[in-house]
Amino acid sequence: MSVVTTEGDLSAEQCNFTGSNDAGLVCVGPSNALVVDCSFYNNEEDGVRVCEGATLIVKSSRMYNNGRDGLRLFETKTSKCIAINCDIDYNYDVGISMLDSTDVTLICNSIFGNEFGIFMVNSEANISENNVFDNDLWGIWSMSNSWCDIAMNKIFRNKAGGVRMGYRAAGKEFPPSVIEQNKIYDNIGPGFVENVQIDEVHPLSLGKSIDLMKSHFKSPNSLKSAKFQDNEEHNNKENENGDKLNLSVSYCSNCRLSTKTPKICQKCFTTAYCGKICKRNHRPKHETICKVLRKKSSYLITSMERVEYYITEQLEGRKEIGPNDSVRPLRKGRRFDVKVHTVVIEESFSLVLCDRSRQLHERFDSKVIKELVKEFGVLCERKGIEKKLFFHCLLEDNGQLRLFTNTFPKFQSW
Repeated sequence: MSVVTTEGDLSAEQCNFTGSNDAGLVCVGPSNALVVDCSFYNNEEDGVRVCEGATLIVKSSRMYNNGRDGLRLFETKTSKCIAINCDIDYNYDVGISMLDSTDVTLICNSIFGNEFGIFMVNSEANISENNVFDNDLWGIWSMSNSWCDIAMNKIFRNKAGGVRMGYRAAGKEFPPSVIEQNKIYDNIGPGFVENVQIDEVHPLSLGKSIDLMKSHFKSPNSLKSAKFQDNEEHNNKENENGDKLNLSVSYCSNCRLSTKTPKICQKCFTTAYCGKICKRNHRPKHETICKVLRKKSSYLITSMERVEYYITEQLEGRKEIGPNDSVRPLRKGRRFDVKVHTVVIEESFSLVLCDRSRQLHERFDSKVIKELVKEFGVLCERKGIEKKLFFHCLLEDNGQLRLFTNTFPKFQSW
């Protein structure tokens, strides 16, 4: 049960709503709730949930560490929600989510550390003077048939991108959304993306909606979903394996001199030498730590599950995955390149690994690799929430795969 469920008038000040196996506060229409200086945290579902025509005004409050969303609004077309000067952070899913909601006003809130900052579907909202930052995916994601006025916000350091606007269906009466006078910067992805695809579906329903995933980038026949004007947009870019991703040594492990073309140990792929003489002289020392270095500079995949090709084909297109006749067959003990995707399967994030020859197409789980792909990968072609990153990989004698995390190959076109 929730800590508090209200269907009438509610006024709460300096209260804690915590420890519920549902939501901290549930406002059900026709209730009117005024919440000031309250905290909603450690609830198994949402911090605050507003539904079925309820009205909520929440000020100077904090919603954090909840198992789903900080503030969740749905089926609120007959009422309104106003959130002012709140901290909405580190919730498992979304900071503020809206489904079939209208008359939503968000002013001067800080929304950070969530999976999405603000997520809206078939809703209308005024979003102004908020700080939306450090979220794991997009700062603001507005899906199909939503309208919003996004003005004078700071949207930065989000790991998939700043603002993403879905398409607007023909025949809808509302005008395009307005995105103006915002500062959108330092996002690990595009600052602004519009009309990514016609058949847009919820980003966490990928495994159930494969037939709808027909990418359609900026079609001349699609309607403009937003007016993007007078924004300050800079340094929004995806990492492409820069220097901070290359942790391998650039000097000889024996003579300690710098070398531009080091000869790498083919067992640990960590130690480097300037030539055969140094490699031979250093061998007695290196043999004692070679296995340790190999473990510390890599991740061993101990459990995998084969998945179908379409799981990643619909993200990248068939031409992006292969096959490629020039690729040599996989051989134990020889390093090769693989691509690792974050992919949503059955409404949860998974990792899928594939090689250029398509001999491998495996699903596995690893918090370490998942964070690397989120932080340093680039968005897949449909510019949604799935990212990809290339790794060096080794096929062990026992058939297990080892991904190296001390140095990365350059991004490739498959």
